[in-house]
Amino acid sequence: MKPLFIIIGLAFYFLGETFTPFSTYECLSFSLFVYAILSFVDDLGKKMVMLDVAILIAIITCLLLPIAGYHHFNFLNASARMWVIYMRVPSDQYYSFMFPATIAMIVGMKIPVFFKNSTYPNQETYMLKVKAYLSKSRWQGLILVSIGVFSSVIQKFVPSSIAFVFFLLSYLMFVGIFYCLYSKIPYKRLILTGVFGLLAIRSISAGMFGEMVFISALTVILLALGYKISFPKKLGILLTGMFAIMILQAVKPAFRKQTWAGRSQGREISIFAEVLGEKIRNPFSFVDDERVLFTMYGRFNQGQIISNVLYSVPSRFP
Repeated sequence: MKPLFIIIGLAFYFLGETFTPFSTYECLSFSLFVYAILSFVDDLGKKMVMLDVAILIAIITCLLLPIAGYHHFNFLNASARMWVIYMRVPSDQYYSFMFPATIAMIVGMKIPVFFKNSTYPNQETYMLKVKAYLSKSRWQGLILVSIGVFSSVIQKFVPSSIAFVFFLLSYLMFVGIFYCLYSKIPYKRLILTGVFGLLAIRSISAGMFGEMVFISALTVILLALGYKISFPKKLGILLTGMFAIMILQAVKPAFRKQTWAGRSQGREISIFAEVLGEKIRNPFSFVDDERVLFTMYGRFNQGQIISNVLYSVPSRFP
């Protein structure tokens, strides 16, 4: 299907060149995004697509969102000007640097010039070996989960000099759930639900949701490996995940405004449920809210940082 994806990507490029005010580099960036996301969906369940996630994030944050910066959230936009979050160099100057750099990163990640996996060229076979190995274990997964949960709880009470050690150990609970899933231990689903429930509580209490998003994505990638899922279903899973992230981004400002002031300590979960319920009832309300859109843009547009570097070097710094 990859040749078809290339054709679809090129079609988006020509449509962009013909019907939009975007530059050639900007149209190429959108074309690359279309190809990358279709390729990612196709490979999901067939390969370990961890590197593809990094590639997609790079394309979105460094190539796609800067387009919004040049055509909407530019110097003429009041919010962008007030917060000094706008692209500091012209589009052609930015993309003539960043587009080849992104392509070079993709080539480096996807083409194994020096290191090829001759032992397990088929990643489904590798996963079957993993499942066969873990099927012999029984309580190791539960032990890892217990260490992770214990470390997660105790890290707040230990001296700061060793708190980071317990922070790292807390991630063993996510390693442990995969041991549990592929072993013969009973109550696997209950353990999985409990660990993700704890993750959700930890994320809501802190008002930081990046960890939950990345762990959830990793879980979907690993669980899908080896299953024959149709392309439309995989695309539906991806679109649902992207929509959930957008809703989460819309929830965060209102949720943090109520909880980070310290007046609602102990009520974080109920407040999160209220704000989330409101956003779900009006799922596209954030599209009409310029502040929420600008917050999303400023949070994810890493191109703005790169444009600052291109603006400052070598004009202000060596």
